[in-house]
Amino acid sequence: MKIEAIQSETFINNYHPYQTAVNFTIKIIKCKLANYEVYQDVYSLVEDLKIYFQKYKERVAWCKQYQPYLVQLRYNFSCITLEKCDFKTFCPSSFVAQLVTKRQTISSFGL
Repeated sequence: MKIEAIQSETFINNYHPYQTAVNFTIKIIKCKLANYEVYQDVYSLVEDLKIYFQKYKERVAWCKQYQPYLVQLRYNFSCITLEKCDFKTFCPSSFVAQLVTKRQTISSFGL
């Protein structure tokens, strides 16, 4: 999965990409149900949603413990090269926000 590849590159297990995946999947499911699409089409999306939501909860726990960054920049965009040095230095995003509470988390998905 692309999210995991990026996070393994940066060593930051941010919850935001999974929050986006959950929101997007819910939107698609609602759209399919509104159009009376067959059960099998929705079933696979619900299975994906379960995976995304589980990973989202795991990443929220990780962020509470290590790095509560709201947005995760890609590793290459978060590095600077100092003058006269041959290596890059990782600089996390300057945008920092408190991690949402459990109540806010569940209500943000409209559940």
